[in-house]
Amino acid sequence: MWLNSDYGQVSGDVLVYKYPGLHPGDIHVLKATYSSDIGKVVGNSKHAILFPTTGQRSLADEMANSDFDGDIYWVSLNPKVC
Repeated sequence: MWLNSDYGQVSGDVLVYKYPGLHPGDIHVLKATYSSDIGKVVGNSKHAILFPTTGQRSLADEMANSDFDGDIYWVSLNPKVC
């Protein structure tokens, strides 16, 4: 997972939540990974999350049966909840 914010790319554990969050599986603790290669492609695109798409189910599908069409996710960088 790659996350860009007002402060630049974020690395480390983050909590990701997708509304409506009716199931515990709608909340994930993920590891944000710095990637200079991705930064070259997307530029200074604040507030971007890139999820991996490999595996049996995508992370977006696991969280509230979402997809990759612009859904909004809540991300916490607070170490007390990660």
